[in-house]
Amino acid sequence: WKKYGSQGAIAVVIKELLDARVPKLGRGIVHIIIKLWLWYTKERIKKDRGTEIDAIENDIREYLRLCGCDHENPLRFIFGHSHVPGGKKIDNKLTIVNCGSWLAEDSRHNTYVLIESNTLALRKLGEEDPIFSTLM
Repeated sequence: WKKYGSQGAIAVVIKELLDARVPKLGRGIVHIIIKLWLWYTKERIKKDRGTEIDAIENDIREYLRLCGCDHENPLRFIFGHSHVPGGKKIDNKLTIVNCGSWLAEDSRHNTYVLIESNTLALRKLGEEDPIFSTLM
């Protein structure tokens, strides 16, 4: 992952799978499939890294509605994948926390969510003060 980045690491896995499962394809075909994969991931897949909680708050609310969540009871929704750590408490009923990224990449730090007794905290690895904290 460190050597090739996310696209390259996936391309290496695809190549290994193709070589192992379909060895008769030949290097040329495998090379074309890898090039298509790299083009597709670069040009066509929506880049969701860098999404702030405020930008996806309505999407999260809609997702929770579709899941049938009871909005009368307090709910903690913890997620990741957009690589931007953040937390938001909404009208004492809903708490949204993006745990960020465990991988150190670019200017982003290793972040994680810690739940202890009655506190939910979003922390940066190696730092004492939380990025976001709330009572459960």
